[in-house]
Amino acid sequence: MVRSSLNIPLKSLQKDELVVMRTAHVIGGGSRKRSVFHLTISGRELLQQLIDDGLAESPLKKVQKRKKAGQIIGSAPSLKPLFGRDELLTVIIEEMSNSGSLVISGLPGIGKTSLVRTALDEMALKGFDIHWASSGEFTDIGNLLTQWEISVDGVEVSDLDAVISLLNNKKRVLFIDDIHMIHPRHIDAIEKVSHALVNSDAKILLAGREPMPFGHELTKIKIPSLPIDDATNLLGDEIEQQQKEEIAKRLGGHPLALLLYDEEAGLPEQGADVQQYVEEVVLAHLDDDLRDDLDQLVILPMPVMAESAPNSESIGLFDEYALLRWTKNDEKMEVQHLVRNVRRSLLDEKTLIELHKKAILHWQQSANSDKEKVVLLYHRVAAEDENLKFHFEREIETLLPTQSAAVSVILQEALNIYHDDVDLHYMAAHVAIQRGDSEHAEKHLQHLIDDSRGAEIALSISLQQGRISEADELIRDGLELAEPEEKTRLAIAAASRCLDDRIDAAHNPDITKQIKQLLKHITMPKQPEKRTAVLISMSIIKHSVALLDNNFKDATEIRKTLSEIGGIDNGILLALEIKAQLAETKRNLKNLEKVIELAANAIEKQPSKLHSDALRMSIVESLVELDMAHAENIFNDISPPQKSHIISAQKRLNARWWTMKSILNPAMTIVALREAISLNKSTGCHHAAKQLTARLHKLL
Repeated sequence: MVRSSLNIPLKSLQKDELVVMRTAHVIGGGSRKRSVFHLTISGRELLQQLIDDGLAESPLKKVQKRKKAGQIIGSAPSLKPLFGRDELLTVIIEEMSNSGSLVISGLPGIGKTSLVRTALDEMALKGFDIHWASSGEFTDIGNLLTQWEISVDGVEVSDLDAVISLLNNKKRVLFIDDIHMIHPRHIDAIEKVSHALVNSDAKILLAGREPMPFGHELTKIKIPSLPIDDATNLLGDEIEQQQKEEIAKRLGGHPLALLLYDEEAGLPEQGADVQQYVEEVVLAHLDDDLRDDLDQLVILPMPVMAESAPNSESIGLFDEYALLRWTKNDEKMEVQHLVRNVRRSLLDEKTLIELHKKAILHWQQSANSDKEKVVLLYHRVAAEDENLKFHFEREIETLLPTQSAAVSVILQEALNIYHDDVDLHYMAAHVAIQRGDSEHAEKHLQHLIDDSRGAEIALSISLQQGRISEADELIRDGLELAEPEEKTRLAIAAASRCLDDRIDAAHNPDITKQIKQLLKHITMPKQPEKRTAVLISMSIIKHSVALLDNNFKDATEIRKTLSEIGGIDNGILLALEIKAQLAETKRNLKNLEKVIELAANAIEKQPSKLHSDALRMSIVESLVELDMAHAENIFNDISPPQKSHIISAQKRLNARWWTMKSILNPAMTIVALREAISLNKSTGCHHAAKQLTARLHKLL
């Protein structure tokens, strides 16, 4: 209920000493506060009298929930009362029941989400499972699947045909809210999936404001403002009907404008539109400092935790003014889209850049989670930070495992400013490869024709698309004809692939011989930073080869050298130490318990969850033939493969997970092997896929 509806009756109740008021922090809301009203003893006595007289219902009476034939899955908001939408509601339900998919369009704050929420509640009664998702600037197909809570086991998110097949196998409604928010970087994939499902068993429902990025082939229902008689219901009962009608007319029957109405703020001039009202009335009473605080929220690319936000002390006040909207369970907040759009339209380019620079200062101190680090990177791009590429190089690899969709969007935004920057095109291609989006990587490859890194990207694309002979030819030609820097990149990439393209730790002289030959083509760069990076990569590869050859002396020397050169995380060194000890333990099982104990410490010191799980997997692969019970215990601590877009390193780890699952759980051997084969192919590990296919054929 809006504040204007509550103020008068609450003041009356306080005056009669039937309620008392206190101010309290919202749980999990940071500085967000709410006025909380409690019944006094007199208030309780009056309420009981009203209940006894049949004029009120006991608050203790249990509400009978109606049973739904279908479920509403995802972060759907709670149902809200609707006024003046009965006809539209009927049309939407009939359209979805008959023709299937459609688009709901309308102005910000016009009530699209509330209307759809009620319509989908009715569709659930008809037996449909409702899958709810909301779009943001970083939304991709993987993110939608996560929000819809649809399992994608065995399906590569980058394989859109497989995703479409997965979604089109059940009676369900897939809803995407705010589709206008989706960034062009991810539009094509989402549009392809949505279009393919239009005439399927699943129904697609889209909502957003014009101009719509896709969905033009669907039936479109435009949501108008509320009729004045219905709009007055949003203003409560304490205002005279004639006055409510005047307010509703002045605000054009716009629901959010009515909810923003405050008798102290006043009304817009006759004939003013909603945007003018927000600009000239709703925001007019904010002083300059508060407006600056609001602008820091206006430029955010996604909802954030209230306590992490810039100038969080102002959030409680903005919430009181109804300028904010909150995600489910009040976890995160953002500015109401109507207010945000109006405020953004008033900010010129110079002002925006200054705001983003100020945001950088805040998030440099406050960004702790990967999502908040993405926000910082977003502001760096928008502020045209002069050290932008340095920050990309430092952050991308750590953010990719969890934020690849956002990173790809932010890189595209950077390229919109620096169109021909070769370094940015290389990074964007690398991210696309990691996401399994080789077609997108090919677009950036066109800008790398004269760059030494082009061969590396071309090789990755060929491997990902299964063109093995072409990949081998690229390696041969590159190692023979390329410049030293390009040869070094190709040699390291090819050697790493040889190590990855295996399904167990069994010694294979051909592999170690091939890797040693590749490493001979490496030329150490003269620049200190590049030299250190190459030395670390080459040393880690050599360490793996030494262990494959059971050459523990060389492995020890390599670790010693790495510890002296610096630039390598201590957790990585610990991981190498554990792998060496596990390899040696196969010859002396007496040390097994001690090694397992040391391994637990090494796991805790890893620089990321991906590294921790990768080390656990290496331990499981070593233990499975020595101590099955210990292997199973550690395997159970590894995160099972997740839905959403994942990077190549995670896919490779997932392939190893399924391979080990086929051994540890015989009942799932066939299913697990199929998963492992698919994941190995998608990461260019075709030799491993071939070995697993042979293993699968023996079982069939």
